[in-house]
This record gives sequence, structure tokens and C-alpha cells, in this order.
Amino acid sequence: MPWVIAIVAALALLVVLAGCRPASTTPPPPPPPGGTAEKSPEASLSTREGIIERLKLLEKSEPPKELKRGAMCYDMAAPPSTADYVCPKCGEKTVYALGEPPASFDLPRRVEWELPACRRLIGQIPVAWVTLDESQFCGKCSPGIGAPEIVLVVRIPGEAEPHRTAGIRSDDLVLVQEFLSGADRHRGDNDGESPMKSHLKRIEELLGVKP
Repeated sequence: MPWVIAIVAALALLVVLAGCRPASTTPPPPPPPGGTAEKSPEASLSTREGIIERLKLLEKSEPPKELKRGAMCYDMAAPPSTADYVCPKCGEKTVYALGEPPASFDLPRRVEWELPACRRLIGQIPVAWVTLDESQFCGKCSPGIGAPEIVLVVRIPGEAEPHRTAGIRSDDLVLVQEFLSGADRHRGDNDGESPMKSHLKRIEELLGVKP
């Protein structure tokens, strides 16, 4: 029975070799560079120092060479004669009419057109610490204000007092959105483009930050 003994010996050798084989030869995946994922725009702009750094970079940057020219002229819609403002906080309605004190000729247009545009644009700003305060338009929340204005509120994380800028327009919010998103140009009301660095002073005023 020599052949039986040879078969048994061969099987035993295979078992021994299988037990010595490593469980896996695939190395574990390497950690991401630096141990963290790439920072989001909000994470890099969550301090005054981060905002100052971006302002300095913009000031030193070269303006873009190719800029779009805006429309030379376009039809202007007639402003509304009246506008109803419904306060999002208390639900009270305040009516603004053309030529009726204390409303000026511009108030119905601001309530009907500018406020909705500002609400839409504030949602496009890539940080949560920039908000709107429209409470001056509510006759109940802010009684006695003859010329209400839209207010931009900037609450930089970690700082006690917010920075407030009254009398803003939708174009101001476009500027803030573009700057915080890292754009190198500003798109104006007529769709024309201008270098972002040419608006540095207004950006500093709106954010309450100066290098």
C-alpha cells in the first residue's frame, strides 16, 4: 500500500501549506491627505481672519481681462402704485401707497420687487451668518418709521455684536454672494460684468470687515 501512504502524506502537506498562507494581501486604503476632507467655503470663511485673508487676496489679484458688456438699454416696467407688506414674524399687513405719507414714491416698488429679490438672493449666499432684517417694513413691529429700509445683518461666528447695514439693494447681496463664493467678477443689473476688486470698498462696508 505504498501509494496510499504517499497520497495521505501529500494531503497533509497541502493542509500545512494552506494554514501558513496570509489571510489577505490587499493593503488598507490610505487616509485622505491631511486626515480631513477638503474644507467647504463656509468653513474657510467662518472667522474674521479668514474673511480678511480673502479680501487681501482679492486686492492683490489681477482683474479678469475678458468681461461681458451689459445691455445698453431695456424696457422698464412701471412701478406699482400700491404694495401690501405681510410681516413674516407677526403676520400683520402694512399697505404702502404711492404719494401717501409716510411712504415715498420708492416704497411700493421696494416692497413689491426689491424685497422678494433680496429674499431669494440671501438664500444663495454660501454662509449661514449673513441674514436679512426687514422688520422696519412692518407697521406693528416697527411703528412710526417713515422710511423703512432693508437691513443686512452679518453675525461672524464667535463675535458678540452683529454688523448691520441699512438701505441695501439686491445688487449688494449679489456682491456678497459672489465674493463669498470666490468669484473674480461682479454681474450688474444690466448683466454687464466688472472686476470684483473694484467693489472692495462696498464689500468691506457690507461685511463690516477691513484688512
